[in-house]
Amino acid sequence: MSSYSDDPRRFPGHEEVLRYLQEFARRFDLHGLIRLQTEVVSVRRDDASAGWKVSYRLSRKLAGAGGEEVEVVEDEVFDAVVVCNGHSDEPRLADIAGIDGWPGKQMHSRNYRVPDPFHGQVVVIVGYAPSGLDISRDIVGVAKEVHVAHRSPVTSETQSTAHANLWLHPMIERVEEDGSVVFQDGSRVKADAILYCSGYKYNFPFLGDDVGILVDDNRVHPLYKHVFPPHLAPHISFIGLSLKALQFPVFQLQSNWVARVLSGRVELPSQEKMMEDMSAFYSELEARGCPKRYTHDLGECTYEYEDWVADQCGLERIERWRKEMFVAALKNFADRPESYRNEWDDDHLLLEAHRDFTKYY
Repeated sequence: MSSYSDDPRRFPGHEEVLRYLQEFARRFDLHGLIRLQTEVVSVRRDDASAGWKVSYRLSRKLAGAGGEEVEVVEDEVFDAVVVCNGHSDEPRLADIAGIDGWPGKQMHSRNYRVPDPFHGQVVVIVGYAPSGLDISRDIVGVAKEVHVAHRSPVTSETQSTAHANLWLHPMIERVEEDGSVVFQDGSRVKADAILYCSGYKYNFPFLGDDVGILVDDNRVHPLYKHVFPPHLAPHISFIGLSLKALQFPVFQLQSNWVARVLSGRVELPSQEKMMEDMSAFYSELEARGCPKRYTHDLGECTYEYEDWVADQCGLERIERWRKEMFVAALKNFADRPESYRNEWDDDHLLLEAHRDFTKYY
């Protein structure tokens, strides 16, 4: 469902996703175009060439018999830069009153691997999106109690019908030095650990101030259609900022759009028009009461956005079955939080996907 266009799979494990990406790179001979083990230190405008000076850190072997490796920083100038560093690396933590004096263990889902460290403990999980749901179900078999705090729709403490030691709560009001966690409905528990499943921050530490890209409450701006900064387009662009979307298909469409713009096959609107479009989009979000942190959450606009980008590139729109499967998966997630990965009611879409998949072989 969320694969590139030549693979209809859904809900594979993370190890299988890694193998898929590695095989994708081998199949299309991408390794020769990628420098691994190379950290981008800075990206800044180069006035002399009207390009971009990129500084990166890597290891080099010293000449001589010893062949000792040393870290070096090197510079190169490029005509354009495409930022694709993802948004699942810099943890975003909930702002909780009293947390500095709270004595328990704290962890972000980024660092979670196995449930064993929580054996026999009372654990509070902050957030109930997919990672919060999955980790709570993983921990519930070993923990003494699991308490999940999330924004909606819970307004008071509710015990899970599927697990006797799992409770749902509204968000945390404060924590106290005796280990107590107090929720917004006044209920409280003494906890051993708080596990944050509260998402991530967009982070571009390598971009210089001269680039003029800001992150304000997780809104990356100014960006036209989540991709191009109007004042620098098309020579710097961003791919993969979207949330709650068919991610790999979106990445693929955005990549095609950027490639076509850079090659001159597709023309962007004027800077003024892009700024007007962006301002109208931000005003629409504000009118709907949508917080800035959800700017890149495509949500119900996912298909409209994907179709728009495909049309810009002159590409086929994302397949109907893929869109319908995404909607069905979201509904299934809401209806069957315990078993949505293994139970579904849309086998006809899976059959359609496999029929469509055969065109690549």
